[in-house]
Amino acid sequence: MLQSEQFQTDINAYLWPKLQEQVVEHCLKKTNVTMLKYMGTAATVRDLVAMANAFDGPTSPINFWGMGHGSLIGSYLLKSTH
Repeated sequence: MLQSEQFQTDINAYLWPKLQEQVVEHCLKKTNVTMLKYMGTAATVRDLVAMANAFDGPTSPINFWGMGHGSLIGSYLLKSTH
């Protein structure tokens, strides 16, 4: 197992994707995978639009400002409203 305080080495970089794959496989065995369609950026944007429609009405503009991951959500939001 990689320690978070270790320095990044070539071998760590090589092993990292395999470790991530193992974590995903482990989680999929322990989780009800039918809920995965409700997770992710697109689902977050759908929820955001649904809440704005419920609170402000379906024709009201959505004011959103984001940085980092919020920028990606903003990009999806723009695509969903045009």
